[in-house]
Amino acid sequence: MKNAAIGALVRDLNKIPGVKALKLPGSATLESGTPDLLIVAHGHPFLIEIKHGRDKPTPIQQCRLDEWAAAGATTAVCWSRADAMAIIGAPPPSAPRTTLRARSGRA
Repeated sequence: MKNAAIGALVRDLNKIPGVKALKLPGSATLESGTPDLLIVAHGHPFLIEIKHGRDKPTPIQQCRLDEWAAAGATTAVCWSRADAMAIIGAPPPSAPRTTLRARSGRA
């Protein structure tokens, strides 16, 4: 997903009642490897790393996802809008789903 598609995803997520989404910018003020999206849906935090094609998370990105999961957030690596919507339990768009990995720090 490119930046424009991520921006559209954030706008769509923010239209869902009980959901707030934020694109986390890559910057010197954030830890290296911080996931791309912070979403709170119905009181539960989600941190999502967005990838495209055959890209995979870097080791530091995976480390950050694992840290957030250990703290109680649901984390995921998503390759499509449908993946991200499915993670938070939003109605899926008509596009087919692709490979998805998610971890939850909650039991």
